[in-house]
Amino acid sequence: MKTIDCSNSIFRKASAVLLGLFFAMFMMPAFAELPGGAGVDNVGAFELDGNVQDNVPSPPDPPGDDWNTEPSPEGSAFEFTEIVADPAPESIFTGGRKDIQPISAWSHKDGSVPDKDDITNAYAAAYALDNTAGGKDLVVYFGADRFANVGDAFMGFWFFKDDVAAEDDGSFSGQHKLGDTLVLVNYPQGANESPEIEVIQWDPTCNKADNHNPQPTQCAAKNLRLIAAEAAECDGDGAPPDFCAISNNSAVPSVWPYTPKDGVEGFFPSESFYEGD
Repeated sequence: MKTIDCSNSIFRKASAVLLGLFFAMFMMPAFAELPGGAGVDNVGAFELDGNVQDNVPSPPDPPGDDWNTEPSPEGSAFEFTEIVADPAPESIFTGGRKDIQPISAWSHKDGSVPDKDDITNAYAAAYALDNTAGGKDLVVYFGADRFANVGDAFMGFWFFKDDVAAEDDGSFSGQHKLGDTLVLVNYPQGANESPEIEVIQWDPTCNKADNHNPQPTQCAAKNLRLIAAEAAECDGDGAPPDFCAISNNSAVPSVWPYTPKDGVEGFFPSESFYEGD
């Protein structure tokens, strides 16, 4: 097993290639049919609560690991990317590069992005959780933080089956495989807003979008098939069962080096820290 930082937190307006995980043991994605109908935000594996601290398991805090506990090996994850920093001015996609293209067509360079789109760190952890069929399901938890919190956040996380990496010459190594998974998280800024999540798989049989409003199982674009989509905020009540996202609604402390554009060093201002599964 190995963990790959595929791009040093490359961010662009449409989506971000943040990091990749290579899982040799499991099909992905696996939407867990977990015992008791529990959702992936309420199975005791990981705390999806809008902060990075490992809380003492007691209501209303969800039980499980958190980013400050080094989910592997101290926790129960079988893979953990570590906290991957992205110091400015690294790195951005070269203009015109898109998720619909093969990895060989991607390229990157140092450059600037809007402060609200400047990812400062990214991270992910993978768990093998028991399912109702007596086997194991893959559940992946991911997160990122950003430099400024003025404006909506739109992030994309690619999870690859192949070894994918950003090379020093500006190219990418590795190639797409059927079932590579892209998770898009759109988190509108404002009170009572809920994140919108799309789970998309690499599928070369898709020549274009099936329509202007593709539904799950339909082609969302060339090479991309929509698997699931939902407005879903993690709330620990077990629903929705398959995926959710959450941001901090007030300033919360960081446990790794972090300096916001406006605010106190070592604290994430509201809507600066994001996590999901």
